[in-house]
Amino acid sequence: MKIYMAPCGIGLGHVSRCEPIARMLKDRGADILFSTCFEAAKYLGRMGYKVTETLPISYAMREDGSIDYKLSVAHSPGFFKAAKLSFKDLRHEFNEVKSYGPNLVFSDSRLSPILIARALGIPSILMLNQFKVNVANQEPNESLIEKASFTFIGGLWAVSSAVVEAIWSLSDHILIPDLPYPYTISLKNLLIPKIFERKVRFIGPIIPVKPSELPEENEIKKDLGIGESKSLIYAPISGSKKEKTYLTRLLTKVFQTFPNRYEIILSTADPGSEARPNKIGKVTIYSWVEEEFHFKLLKACDAVVGRAGHGTVTKALAYGKPIVAIPTPGQAEQYGNAERVERLKLGKMIEQRSVDKETLLRVVEEAINGAREVREASKLINLLDPIGTAVKLIEAEAGAGRTRRPFPSSLFAQPATRTVGITTS
Repeated sequence: MKIYMAPCGIGLGHVSRCEPIARMLKDRGADILFSTCFEAAKYLGRMGYKVTETLPISYAMREDGSIDYKLSVAHSPGFFKAAKLSFKDLRHEFNEVKSYGPNLVFSDSRLSPILIARALGIPSILMLNQFKVNVANQEPNESLIEKASFTFIGGLWAVSSAVVEAIWSLSDHILIPDLPYPYTISLKNLLIPKIFERKVRFIGPIIPVKPSELPEENEIKKDLGIGESKSLIYAPISGSKKEKTYLTRLLTKVFQTFPNRYEIILSTADPGSEARPNKIGKVTIYSWVEEEFHFKLLKACDAVVGRAGHGTVTKALAYGKPIVAIPTPGQAEQYGNAERVERLKLGKMIEQRSVDKETLLRVVEEAINGAREVREASKLINLLDPIGTAVKLIEAEAGAGRTRRPFPSSLFAQPATRTVGITTS
């Protein structure tokens, strides 16, 4: 059985929830080929998977990690250049899928693999936590050019969103790695039209290591050299390079002012780095933490501080830890997640521009003291088996030997102008 897995490569959230599914499939005899880009490709190469790298296409970002709409439209990558690169990458990926000949295509939040699977008559499964991808709110201090660029992107997205939803609907099944209502975290982005509901299944957050599989909290703290009287704050910083760099510097500076009763561990999720800690004042910084150690830190900590990405939020909740969510400026999904966390009393939201000594300390203490609802959410999450559910569905669809009626694929059939090799490690 051959499975073509295509997670979005921006950040590690998408790939880190696909990899446990791939791992179980591989253990059960499946052959896996990943298709992704950016740090996600490095992450998978580090873990020994076969990876075909796609063209890296993303939006431009400012130094604080926020989206630069003006630069995105004009230069980096620019509207017309992005369209050209997308078409070029579509043709390349069509050839990759056709050459590999998978029994099933599994996409995490990517359009092109779903289109290609349908064009080739291959069954497909889509996993996402954003059915409706919203454009972020404007920042109040933007220039006229930036506001015009934002308006252009907003108008373009309003037109194209219907097309995006139509492509999502070409998949045979849609898996949502979130909790069903009323506990859904990405609620704002999961307003799914009734016509698609028969395809949709809420499987729960993907947590490859359960809390019950790890030592007790006090044992982990003891191994880390943290005294019983101290509270541990774990800050796993996720997102693109600029998002991570800005928040890492900001938090490292602010954490220096925290009382001595707090122990702080921060990780920057760089898959190309070694897992060696670096002590900067009161903060222990890891450029990389392996999976088991990451979950040990989640179990041992008293609170999580980080971005409001879906993976960061749901992993904290699975371990019963309140989260202080700091959404990346301009990212509507993260604002929706952070607002939802606060509404459900599962943690606190704080704007990046508001992060200072007094505010962050107050919000952290409020989150720790109001953790009762988080423990209830943790119980619910740990009753679910999302990895097993996804694997069973993939095996059933891939093993059935069914093909879908393809639509004409001449659009994709031209040879790609760029050769992308297979990366292994």
